[in-house]
Amino acid sequence: MGFILDCSGRDSALITLSQGYGCTVSELEKVLLGIDLEEVFKADPYIPISANQLLFEHTGSLLGEPDQVTSAVWFHGTRTAANNQFLEGILPLNVAFPAVISMLADVAPSIQVGRRLSDWAKSGVPDRMFMERHGSSLHWGPYASLVREVQLNNEGTRHHNYSAMPELVEDVCNAYLDLYDTDLKPHYSAVLKPRLIWFTAPPNSPQRCIEAALAYAYMAVRHLPPDSCSNWGIDRDGIAVPFEDIIRIEDVL
Repeated sequence: MGFILDCSGRDSALITLSQGYGCTVSELEKVLLGIDLEEVFKADPYIPISANQLLFEHTGSLLGEPDQVTSAVWFHGTRTAANNQFLEGILPLNVAFPAVISMLADVAPSIQVGRRLSDWAKSGVPDRMFMERHGSSLHWGPYASLVREVQLNNEGTRHHNYSAMPELVEDVCNAYLDLYDTDLKPHYSAVLKPRLIWFTAPPNSPQRCIEAALAYAYMAVRHLPPDSCSNWGIDRDGIAVPFEDIIRIEDVL
């Protein structure tokens, strides 16, 4: 028997984790508050496992092994046109490129800029980082975070802020700046809207999924924001997220 992990908020993370462990929320909170990871590693800095693994083992020793995570809610950060409803799903970078160029051309600051960008849909973006990302399936994604707050607390979690400016849009803007000495980033920051796209999918690694959720819950019960231990997510390895798996499109304020 499995369970669906939902880290869209602190309460939902604690509730779904407690379901996975077959315990009450208060029992899980007691276990998480019963260990101080900082003190443990201070006492023995040579512990051969990560803080996430240690917390997972500690929780399992008191609550037993959790059920399998059959699916989880994921959070894909982006900045896109206000009317984009992702009817084709969330596309990997190599497939999304023509649609992104078309979107940028449609809302370009001038007809000339729009025409120049449209030309790049055929020739490719003259930018080294674009060519590296577009040319290697290792960079295609789509990617998403397990913990929603990770996307909203980028400094603390060391997570790239994709809702500020997606990497593909950055590549286009950097190339245009180099070629035409015009910075398009302020314009696109103003006309594109930051979004979090919620979707469901099985995790690549069920145990690491639970480990990251526990790390988030560990900070939550201490009323602290998530740290880098919660910064874990999913790589779709070039496979699009189908529209039917999208459960919400959230505007980020």
